[in-house]
Amino acid sequence: MRRVVVALGLITALAGCSSPEPETETGRTTVVAVPSEQAAPPVPQVTETPSPSVRETTRPSRSPQAKRAAEPPVAAGGNAGLDRFLAAVRTQVPTVALDRREEEVEELGETACDGLSAGRSKTTVARELSEHGVTSADARKLVSLAGDTVCGTRPKV
Repeated sequence: MRRVVVALGLITALAGCSSPEPETETGRTTVVAVPSEQAAPPVPQVTETPSPSVRETTRPSRSPQAKRAAEPPVAAGGNAGLDRFLAAVRTQVPTVALDRREEEVEELGETACDGLSAGRSKTTVARELSEHGVTSADARKLVSLAGDTVCGTRPKV
């Protein structure tokens, strides 16, 4: 019953959409009269809007203290080299720091330093870091960052 009501409603609605123009039938051909005033819809005229005035300003340079404040916070692990390594990884290789705890990132730096101090090449150390789920490109960058930040500051044991 519900389908019948819906069908009747659709038929009624569609019947109201028929052309209001008179139709005449000549033989087998149906002719529909179309007023000649109907043309394509008018196209809006193109107008130029004046460009907004641009005011040039100079940016004040940031002081070294402001630059330091803009750096991401680092863990206070007690080793300045590891803290610098962690900060460098967060800014230069964020995909490595994204799903790892700080301790895990620091461990990658320590592993890189251990390999370099053992006399292994940077390529070999990077390959070892790749075994920890790091891409080859990121592993090479980590080895470089570790060499620049951690390896020279580690206490000799």
